[in-house]
Amino acid sequence: MSENDKELGVDPAATSGADSVLMDGSLGNPGTPAEHVAPRDCVVVVDDESIVRRLMQRGLPKAAPDLTILSTAENGAEGLVEIDKILSDLHSRLVCVVSDQMMPVMNGVELYEALRGRDGGKDVPFLMMSGWMPEDLQAKVEAIKKVDPLFRFIDKPFVLADVGNTIQELIRIRAIFAAAREVD
Repeated sequence: MSENDKELGVDPAATSGADSVLMDGSLGNPGTPAEHVAPRDCVVVVDDESIVRRLMQRGLPKAAPDLTILSTAENGAEGLVEIDKILSDLHSRLVCVVSDQMMPVMNGVELYEALRGRDGGKDVPFLMMSGWMPEDLQAKVEAIKKVDPLFRFIDKPFVLADVGNTIQELIRIRAIFAAAREVD
């Protein structure tokens, strides 16, 4: 639990650990046979501030209604566990990772690098957010922005509509690259 969470009176039991919920807030229908489950487009939100995770859970469905699941984690290491679950799930597509930069255990740049090193992670859009970064991490983020068309950065505080629009833009860019690969 972060200091901001404590100041806001956030219940640690309600926000601890990584959680996965459908964008409509439900947990889905566990009785549905696997062969009848439509693939879900998944967004993983990784942020050590529970208020940001909750804002994304409640607000992204309005900003990007075609995304059906949102998974959250408190730090990059937990985020990587959630990412691996989605990448190995035949009924899910990881369409974007939204990550804070400054987090305990594993920061956003480390998470980005770990994702790009995974099978299926090289073409997953990555949206990083931060209100502050040390100069060495700023330099890394700037270098990533120059070479990775599936990477974006948004300053905190952010407008939720901008996050949704950026995710949609990254998904469109990913589709263009996929179509170009099929032509080759």
